[in-house]
Amino acid sequence: MSIRSALEVLAGQSWSRSENRYQGIVGGEATEREYQSLVSGAVQLPLILVAGYPRSGTTSMQTIVRAAFSPNICEVETVEDRFSLWEYPKHNSEAMAQIMRSASDCSWVLVSLRSFLDCAASLAVGRGATELVDVAHESQLWEAWLPLLSLPGAIPVSFNEISRLSPHEMAHAIARRTGVGIQSDIDVGATHKDLMRQLRKGVVDDLRQSNVPQASRSELLSEARHWVLSQLGQREAERLQALYDQHRSEIVPLKAGGSP
Repeated sequence: MSIRSALEVLAGQSWSRSENRYQGIVGGEATEREYQSLVSGAVQLPLILVAGYPRSGTTSMQTIVRAAFSPNICEVETVEDRFSLWEYPKHNSEAMAQIMRSASDCSWVLVSLRSFLDCAASLAVGRGATELVDVAHESQLWEAWLPLLSLPGAIPVSFNEISRLSPHEMAHAIARRTGVGIQSDIDVGATHKDLMRQLRKGVVDDLRQSNVPQASRSELLSEARHWVLSQLGQREAERLQALYDQHRSEIVPLKAGGSP
């Protein structure tokens, strides 16, 4: 029953062919097929999910999981750009917490962690204007992710490690940590950008919204960091950084292997 509970959370508690329950979800036949693959047992257990606050490395990790562990996710490839049933809850801390509490016996959740300052700066750059980022509200959303790092089934991953490891190294580290065999190995020399282009997932060429580092984006990010700091104030910025430092220090490096 725990797996069904988790799947009902993913599917919005009930199923309707004609409803789009969540913003960004394209309903209809493809999404229904994803749901049915879950409840019918066609998806191999354990499920491997990816979650975290926006701009914390979730897209890079999802691309790796797609490439190496496709039997363990519920996703139907379609021509249109859409959020699959597997990926849409990734930025919703409440939904992911429900899933983790309900299905820790049959799922792993890779939870990314990046400092709020860097996440918020990247959000501001990606959205194209600072007025589109409510820093006080976003800091609350970021902080809501911290308890999930210690929930059953969570595998916390720091943004630094996502950036440092190649997709090949990360896939093998995930396999060791979860005990799930790699279905399709990733080329040793492949970069995150290579993998995103290969799978046609993520943004690699847009200066503002890119999911991979770009030298030409550095100046924009630096300016955005200064703006975020001005909105937070020194005391709040130091508090958030201390929270980040504390939780990051408790993360077992993914490449260390072994069971959490």
